[in-house]
Amino acid sequence: MNISKKSIIGVIIGIVVIVIAVIAVIALKPRGLQGTYTSTTDDWKTDTIVFDGKNYKETVVTKVNWLGTKKTYRDKYSGTFNVKDNEVTFEGKTANGPTAKISKDKKVLSIQNGQQLIKKE
Repeated sequence: MNISKKSIIGVIIGIVVIVIAVIAVIALKPRGLQGTYTSTTDDWKTDTIVFDGKNYKETVVTKVNWLGTKKTYRDKYSGTFNVKDNEVTFEGKTANGPTAKISKDKKVLSIQNGQQLIKKE
């Protein structure tokens, strides 16, 4: 069987392209937690946590209507976090405590106080 040099070079280039594509997909795949998780309670309190890399930012918005006076309070927290065995540990101030559980599909974050934050798609 006589195989030309062009065929061999074409096969090698094809294999290299496939290997590079696989490495790129693995390298770009997000690890840990990414995205925004939100919980709203009775239209008066919204808790939002944004995970980005190893950092988080939490914003709690509370609306108060006291004797006809409406006020909105925003509390902001930030820090870093770690995930191990579906448990999230916050390193920094939070509104709800230092740990939470993340569901296996990473769509629900269950906080220590029983509150559940749902991932925004």
